[in-house]
Formats: sequence, structure tokens, C-alpha cells
Amino acid sequence: MFTEIISTLDSLDTQLFTWLNSFHSPFFDTLMWTLSAKETWIPLYICITVLLFVKNWKQALIILLTMAICITLADQISSTVIKEVVARPRPSHNDVLTGTIHILNNYRGSPFGFVSSHAANTFAFITLLAMIIRNHYFMIVGTVWASAVTYSRIYLGVHYPGDIICGIAVGVLSAMAAYALYKMTISNLERRKIVDNSPFGKIYANISTLIIGANLLTTIVISIFML
Repeated sequence: MFTEIISTLDSLDTQLFTWLNSFHSPFFDTLMWTLSAKETWIPLYICITVLLFVKNWKQALIILLTMAICITLADQISSTVIKEVVARPRPSHNDVLTGTIHILNNYRGSPFGFVSSHAANTFAFITLLAMIIRNHYFMIVGTVWASAVTYSRIYLGVHYPGDIICGIAVGVLSAMAAYALYKMTISNLERRKIVDNSPFGKIYANISTLIIGANLLTTIVISIFML
């Protein structure tokens, strides 16, 4: 019974992947390749870091340390634990799909793809920040950004939708665990009067939202000019 359920889910996942991966064009080839590249988002991470230090450098240090723990947790669970245990081949390494899927620049990734580390790490990052900043618009724009990055992995043919969905779950759970640690640490340091845990005001939330939106928009514009 369990085997039949897994087989059915795998079949549905493959069908959904094949359908989603079939939509492509020269513009989206450039855009999705750029979205998927980790180097693309270095300016975003730098801008967010600088903004945190402008607000409160002591709090910023704690947030950055918590973020490092959060992403390390998400990355290790997804890459070192789940991928090695489940050992599900990526669609780009599935012999049955060879020649039928859209792959760019002969990029196929490592052999195993469940769960997506891109999805886990990206959603761990944005979820933790959203929980700390607590702003509706930041959450919406951040989710759009993270979703675009993770969808690019399906477009490039290296992840099934199931890899992405479960990767997102790993990222969100890692962020929740890291946030609990952050709150505990901040509360302890506040009692000792080491840190002034002032909440993020609307202006900081709006600037953070604009930074993410501007980075995403810039990536789209650059992809247009690269055609």
C-alpha cells in the first residue's frame, strides 16, 4: 500500500515536472539561469546586511549568527541527510527522461535532487527575516522572490516540483527553529542589558522590501538586455 502511494506520487510529480519544464523561451532561458545562480543575489545579501547594521549593530550580529545557523541547518538537512538517504535521481539524471526535458548549458547538477537545497536555503533565509521584521509587504515580496528562485530549478530541469515543495518545508522549519533560538538569545541579552531589542520600524521594513524587489526587477531587466 505504501509503495503504491509513493509510486503514484512519483508519477504525478514527474508529469507535473514535464509539463512545467516544457514552457521555455530564449528570454526565460536567460532569466531562469540568472535567477538560479547564487552569485546573482550577493548584492541583495550585502544590502540587507548593511541595513541591519545601520539599525542596530549588536542586534545585527545576533541576526547574522542566527541566519548562519538557520541556513547551515537547512543546507545540511537537505544535502547531507535527506539527499543521501532518499537518493532520488534528479530529472536531469533520469534515463527515462533523457532527451525529453529542457536543460540549459548542459547543466545537470549532482546525481540526487530530493530535497532541493536551493529551495531549503532560500526559504530559510526569507522566512527567518520575515519572522524578525514582521511586515506584510516584506513577506509578500520576499515570498515572490524566493518562489522565482526555486521555480528556476524546475525550469532548468534539475528538480521535480516535489523536490521544491519538500525543500521549502525544510527551509521554513529550519527558520522556525532558528527564530526560537534567536528569541531566546535576545531575551537573555535584554535582561542583562547587553542588547536593546528595538523592533523593526516601518521604514526599515519598507527599505528591505524595496531592496528585494529592486534586485529581482534588475535581474529581469538585465535578462532582457542579454537577449
